[in-house]
Amino acid sequence: MSRFSVPPSLREHFPRRAVSLSVASILIGVFVLGAATSSAQRQPASVTTEAAARAAAPVAEVLPGATRTPAGFAPPAARPAAAVEALRVLAPALPPGPLGIPGIVLQAYKLAADRVGAENGACKLPWFLLAGIGRIESGHAGDGSVDTSGTTINPIEGPLLNGTLAGNAVITDTDKGAIDGDATHDRAMGPMQFIPSTWAAWGTDANGDGRADPNNIFDATLAAGRYLCSGVSDIMSASHRVSSVLRYNNSVEYANNVLTWALAYATGALPTAGILEPKRPPSTRVSAPVTAPGSPARTPSAPGAPPASGAPSAAAGPTARFTKVNTRFTTPATIVVTSPAGPVTCTVDLTGATSTDGTTATISKATVRGANALCGLARTAGIPWTVTPTSATAVEMSNVGIDALGTRCEPVVLAGPLTDALTPTTDATGTCTVRSLTLRPTPALASA
Repeated sequence: MSRFSVPPSLREHFPRRAVSLSVASILIGVFVLGAATSSAQRQPASVTTEAAARAAAPVAEVLPGATRTPAGFAPPAARPAAAVEALRVLAPALPPGPLGIPGIVLQAYKLAADRVGAENGACKLPWFLLAGIGRIESGHAGDGSVDTSGTTINPIEGPLLNGTLAGNAVITDTDKGAIDGDATHDRAMGPMQFIPSTWAAWGTDANGDGRADPNNIFDATLAAGRYLCSGVSDIMSASHRVSSVLRYNNSVEYANNVLTWALAYATGALPTAGILEPKRPPSTRVSAPVTAPGSPARTPSAPGAPPASGAPSAAAGPTARFTKVNTRFTTPATIVVTSPAGPVTCTVDLTGATSTDGTTATISKATVRGANALCGLARTAGIPWTVTPTSATAVEMSNVGIDALGTRCEPVVLAGPLTDALTPTTDATGTCTVRSLTLRPTPALASA
């Protein structure tokens, strides 16, 4: 048995790795003792060939440990280095916008609107219309889950357009799966939900990374803005806003929902109603005033009509007329409207003329303005409005309507003194109602 061999009786109790460590420790101890020998003993030691061979022989064999795989565990397949994705960093937390729009997404909406405005100023695209679409389509890119370049952390995919979902179109593949990952049918992709064929026509690189990506919030919002403004001027006007959103998604319910949220972002007030009921197309006829159930209908007083039963003696009679006949006038008024975003007060500039006999005045133009963002978006409806004197100090105004971002306030009849607010003659209902209109004094509307 070698000098450093391990007795057989110990081999059963120590693994080979432990044996090798013990032998190594002994050798180290021998060498340390040798080095500590007195410097006076410096005579060279003779080393025989047999001793050298014995020293070179391995003292213990160390075998590699066997690799054991835990039961039920399969290691992942090795991936080539080129396939390993770079670490993606979430976008910095910018201050949020109105009603909690994530900061980086708000930045994308505003940059897109500014750029489209520079390219196509006639469209007058506001950022909050893009925000309304972005909220409905993707919840503002999954509540702002994008990286520093604006690309969504996880792709936002719409349902496969293969006809399995009721109401969805069937669109066979147009991109060989390059954009949406499916080579049989298309699906909408990204925070603004472009289908591949539309993206092929309108996709753009807005963040300057060299590629047009529908999953990038900057690319997608600029493409959406350009698409919405194609061939459109004054997109938020009453004649264009609904049809423009319908081009994006041909659903009246969708358009009402988008425009309701656009209004909310413009005013900073949460909608007071959910998805609005589809409205019928506005009639070209003068609508009758809305009457609450159980209430008698009230119509504008006709010239020469007798006073209603129980009315004050100064009520409408054959002598109530405007003192200025056949006279044009312009006067500002204050209108209060309850909209899906809450009550809003605006100025409305009225232009009209009194009749030749002074029994009526016709409002031929009414322009809404004011500091509130809604005032710049709302449009009057039901023009012409008719003003009828009911006494020397009071008037009645019929067919007064407002259209706020696609939400039509039903025309109402307003009545009251010339020096105070005119209010509805019947209880107003609905998500958009005219609450009052206060005329500014003007000689043309003085009555006798």
